[in-house]
Amino acid sequence: MSSCRTMSLMLVAIAISACRGDERLRRSFPDHVITIVASDTHYDAPDTVLAGLTTIRLVTQGAEPHQAALLRITGGKTYADFLLAIRQPGPPPAWVSVAGGVDAPKIGGATEATLPLEAGTYAILSFLPTRDGYPQLARGLRRELTVVASASSGAEPAATDTLIATDYAYTNSAAIGAGLHTFRFENRGPQAHEVALFRLAAGHSADDMIAWIATQKGAAPGEPLGGIYALRAGEHGWFSVQLTPADYAFICFLPDEHDGRPHHAHGQIREFTVK
Repeated sequence: MSSCRTMSLMLVAIAISACRGDERLRRSFPDHVITIVASDTHYDAPDTVLAGLTTIRLVTQGAEPHQAALLRITGGKTYADFLLAIRQPGPPPAWVSVAGGVDAPKIGGATEATLPLEAGTYAILSFLPTRDGYPQLARGLRRELTVVASASSGAEPAATDTLIATDYAYTNSAAIGAGLHTFRFENRGPQAHEVALFRLAAGHSADDMIAWIATQKGAAPGEPLGGIYALRAGEHGWFSVQLTPADYAFICFLPDEHDGRPHHAHGQIREFTVK
């Protein structure tokens, strides 16, 4: 009897210790929220975040716009393997897949998106060009992120609008007016798509914005307002933005799976006016 009682007490102690350990583990990671600070040469961000519905806040610093694209690394490969792979010419390896992320806000601004993240190893990158023509990831805007399995999940935002991407168009659920909008962005593919939102300066078009991004020469014909980087077919996420009266554009810059041209060259641009 005494030995049985001792064993029971030991099991209780182990269970309590495990619960406390799990709680310490949870406290050591951001609770489904991560803040990424992007400068012109590097990211500052936590190393880990809990899996599930996760809000990614991107804060930008420096003289250029920055994004925080997420790529998931699978197949037993590591972040070091990924860094070696991207130095090679050609398409990315099959063990790398797009996993959402946050498109650029205005220079020196901030934005956020909420996305479901699976447990695993990720790379945070910026594919945007620098003013001297090199991709920002080559200048230091790359970082590893570990997403840790979790039984809980973050909260689903309350959407005010639904924005659907197909090959090659955007369709919104209702007219877009002034005020705060939370877009539920759905990719109905079949290719991966992003939504980058821009406020256009008076007298300028989405084509002007696309041309400026490639060179960043002269006055910008508008400014980025965030959005969601590439989602695979069937995936979705949310982003919020305050809109004031002006002309705007949704644009997809991802390369086409068939000819390599950006999706906007296939017509995936939606210009609209907020009154």
